[in-house]
Amino acid sequence: MNLTIKSFAYETGLPSYDANDRLYIFDCRTIRDLAWEQFGDTTGRDPRLIEHFNKQKSMQDFLAHIRTLLFFIENQARTAGDTRNTIIAFGCTHGKHRSVYCADTLAHDFFAKFYTPISVMHIEQKITYELTIV
Repeated sequence: MNLTIKSFAYETGLPSYDANDRLYIFDCRTIRDLAWEQFGDTTGRDPRLIEHFNKQKSMQDFLAHIRTLLFFIENQARTAGDTRNTIIAFGCTHGKHRSVYCADTLAHDFFAKFYTPISVMHIEQKITYELTIV
């Protein structure tokens, strides 16, 4: 079983997936992007933007609900012996701020909880990295 967490832009379309994957897509456009004016040329990986989103109640509530749901589903899947690949995708308008922040945050949360390798792909930013056990 592989776990991949992606960020993407709705303006360029949904990310690719295989028909057998467990796919979960979350729309970050419901979270106000007040950062756009202040941090327009950065991404959700910028320390100033991370600090901004870490303090934004609506963002933290959004992630808390998603985290609870996905941790429950992942525990159920592991208990049932489900070995299908899991793709979790976060989308926002440009795939730059909210979705990138959410994907990175959830990837680290999943790694801490399940201690399993995780692939992270920021599609619009053309950034891919792995969280692995060393």
